[in-house]
Amino acid sequence: MAAFTAELDFRDPPSVAGEVVCLIAYARKWVLDILLNGLQQKAESGDPVEVLVHFRHAILCLLVLMCFSDKLNEEQIKEIGSIQRRVLTAFRRFRLVNFWPRVTKVLLLKQCDQWF
Repeated sequence: MAAFTAELDFRDPPSVAGEVVCLIAYARKWVLDILLNGLQQKAESGDPVEVLVHFRHAILCLLVLMCFSDKLNEEQIKEIGSIQRRVLTAFRRFRLVNFWPRVTKVLLLKQCDQWF
């Protein structure tokens, strides 16, 4: 059996990647503006600046823009973020139900009604 060898040239990235970066340049600028405005407003208010909160919000704005291809307002983005946070934290609670689904639905009837 002959060995397969291929020469890969990583010096020249594909042109598609460059085009994609250019296509989303407006999104990066919009998210950077959101991040800088949020940090600047918090700094001017005199309160301690929680940088991680602002970065999470900026990344969420970028993800929302990439998913829906539309710039949503702050209220809609915060609502999407809260729903996403609830879904991610609910996975821990669902592990208990997945252990024995039929038994846990009977034993934890009130909690199952709340989850579903």
